[in-house]
Amino acid sequence: MVELAVGVARDDSHGYSQYRRWPYQGTDFDCSSLMYWAANQAGYDVPQSGYTGTMLADFKAAGFAAVPWDGNIWDCTPGDILLAHNGNRQHTEMYVGNGNNVGAHIAETGDIDGAPGDQTGNEISVAPNWGSWDWVLIPPDRDDSAAPGTSSNHQSSAPQAQPAAQGGADWQGDMIGLVDTTDSGDDFAGVPGKPIRNIAIEGVGEYQVSDIEHGDFWPKVNHYDLAAGENGYAGDDQPIDRLRIFDPTVKYQMRALNGTWHDVMQGTKDLGGTSDDFAGESGVQHDLLRIWRESGVQPRYNVYS
Repeated sequence: MVELAVGVARDDSHGYSQYRRWPYQGTDFDCSSLMYWAANQAGYDVPQSGYTGTMLADFKAAGFAAVPWDGNIWDCTPGDILLAHNGNRQHTEMYVGNGNNVGAHIAETGDIDGAPGDQTGNEISVAPNWGSWDWVLIPPDRDDSAAPGTSSNHQSSAPQAQPAAQGGADWQGDMIGLVDTTDSGDDFAGVPGKPIRNIAIEGVGEYQVSDIEHGDFWPKVNHYDLAAGENGYAGDDQPIDRLRIFDPTVKYQMRALNGTWHDVMQGTKDLGGTSDDFAGESGVQHDLLRIWRESGVQPRYNVYS
C-alpha cells in the first residue's frame, strides 16, 4: 500500500483534482481517493468510492483499527492512514516513515481542480507531517493468502527468509526508492560496515549479481520473494561485488565497504562515463545500495547483510 501511494506521488502524470479523483475518470486523485485506491489495490476490502467523511466507517469495515490521534507522528508505522474528520477540517494522508506522509494536497490553482497531472511537483507528494489529526487507521494483520506483495501491519513489509547464517546477517527491511519503510530515515539499504550478501528487487524486471567467491555473474532473476531462495532473490550468501539492472529507467548505486560510493548506473550505462555495465567493483565488498527512478513507480528492494 505504501509502495503504491508513494509511486503515485513520484509520478507527475498524477495530480490533484476533485473532479477526476478516480482512475476511471483520468489520472488524478484527491486526498481520500488516493487512500481508497492504494488500500484497495493492495488487497484490502475497501470500496472504490467514498470521501473523507466515509473513510472511518469504510476502513473499519475492512478491518482497519481506528485509534485516536495521540499527537505524536513517531508513534505511527508506515502504512498507517491519518484522518482529520472534524467538521470542515477534513483531510487524509498515509504515514511512510521518518516523520513523512504521502498525500494529495491541492491543485496548482490553489483550489480543488486544475490541469491534469502534477504541475508543481507538490500536488501529490511525500512531505513532513504537517499537523494534527483525529484518527489513525491501522491496517489489519495480513497473511500470505491475502494479496501478493502485501504484508502484516507493524512488521517488515515482506516475509523474512532464512538464508544460511553469516555472522548474524539478516534481511534489513524494505526500501521503496529512496524511502526506508522501516522508519530509520536512511535513503539506502544495508548496514554500514556489513557486506551485502543477497539482494531482492521488485519492479525493475531482470537483475543479476556476482559475488567475490564465485567471481562470475549469477543467472538473472526477476522476482522478489525472500522466502523462496533460488529465483526469489539474487545472491548465494556470499559478499556481493557487482549488481546489474537492465531496466533503462532505473538508477542504482553501491557503496564499497571503505565508504566510497561508486558511480550511479542507469540501466547498464555508467553515468560516471566508464564502460562498466554494472554497479560496484569486482572483488570488492559493498555494504550499502540505492535504487530509484526519477519519476514513476519506485522499485522495492531489500538486502541481506
